Amino acid sequence: MSDWKQILTTSSTLISQMMGASLLSIAFIVNKLGWVIALSLHVFTILCDVFMYKYYIDIVHYTQAGTYRQLTEKALSKKLSFVLDISIWVSSFGVVTNYIIISSTAVINFIQNVFNYTANKYVVKAVISLGIIFPLCLLKSLKQLSKIATVASTAIFVTAFTVIAYYFMHLNTKTLCIKPDNTPISYHLNAFPNASVFTSILYFLMYIPALQNNFTCHTIIPNIFKELKGSSLQKRRIIQISLFIAISVALFLYVSVGFMGAAMFGTNLKDNLLKSFAPCKWIWIDICSLLFATVVIVVYPLIVYPIKMSITNMCGQDPTSKKGYQIQLMVTIVFVVLSMGLAMLLEAIVAIFGLFQSIAGIIFYFVTPICLIVQYPKIKANSSNHDESSLIEVAAADKGSDEEVSNQRKIAGVIGIATFSIICAVGVWMNGIDAVNAFK
Repeated sequence: MSDWKQILTTSSTLISQMMGASLLSIAFIVNKLGWVIALSLHVFTILCDVFMYKYYIDIVHYTQAGTYRQLTEKALSKKLSFVLDISIWVSSFGVVTNYIIISSTAVINFIQNVFNYTANKYVVKAVISLGIIFPLCLLKSLKQLSKIATVASTAIFVTAFTVIAYYFMHLNTKTLCIKPDNTPISYHLNAFPNASVFTSILYFLMYIPALQNNFTCHTIIPNIFKELKGSSLQKRRIIQISLFIAISVALFLYVSVGFMGAAMFGTNLKDNLLKSFAPCKWIWIDICSLLFATVVIVVYPLIVYPIKMSITNMCGQDPTSKKGYQIQLMVTIVFVVLSMGLAMLLEAIVAIFGLFQSIAGIIFYFVTPICLIVQYPKIKANSSNHDESSLIEVAAADKGSDEEVSNQRKIAGVIGIATFSIICAVGVWMNGIDAVNAFK
């Protein structure tokens, strides 16, 4: 396979990893922050990611680790890799909870608009969780689901371009549609939040972990690196180019849907963008919602599967054995029941997503990558994959003694971890408040 074919395939995989249900909530975040702060937040997020990925790809190249956990274990420690696993479980729980909310909302709105019948939201969530998702999670082989998810993920792009199309279709009138009570849904987007300067700063900080997730794919980069054909240097170049393409496409879609969606609905915007279209009663939106629901339902088992395998291995059991299957069954039951329970109690997808990403993000998005960057010179020195064209050169830092450089990097790492710990704490606090208010 030629390099460009591998780049195309890898780019598609990375884009699929970045694009997901968070596409439906980005407009709400933009609306809440105002376009100036929202744009600043996106710039900040991209700069952080570009900085991290420059080091990260090199570290994958030098360690030749096959998974994110192996990379953490090789470069840092077993204890941190264990904590990393737990943080990924927490992050995944928030994601799959939102999947139940999104899919049930799509079904309820479709039934309401097409059959003029209001379905009980608790019954719909129970049917989707226990009648569809749970049996899918029991499948021992997820190859077919993976294929379906790959094809079905086109629904995400259909939804994105639908929002863009509707924005330009109604741009002249600046009125999206007329609600049943004869009031218009008019275009409007504030430059800044309707809050004090201090609260606006808190808003900016609280959504950093959530937006970090929108461009995160470092968990699968080691796997992709291992599967690519060619020399280690070729693989690194392929991932660099693919990542640039993926981030560019994801940024375009998130910014387009976020800013156009926020502007279209103004004060009528809900935390689920597709739910905001409900008063318009457009059948195409209902179809998009159902397609999106299908995607998240199919993806749910794919997210839970590696968690089941990880816990089974931690328990020292063979996943193919009877005890191994029993452990997987228990993990599935716990995940499905708890996520269904939370989805029934709370429907604020932005608050749920932000809360769990803030809890998990300190380890997942910040501590582990920062620790890897701090250890970068050591990882590079201990690697057999030396080359003259390394992306990250530490020659300037190496002018001093090894001990001095090490201390400088450690101090910078501690400052970085402390800073992002405060950011995540703000995220937990602020999103927690939003979740409590939504529950009331």
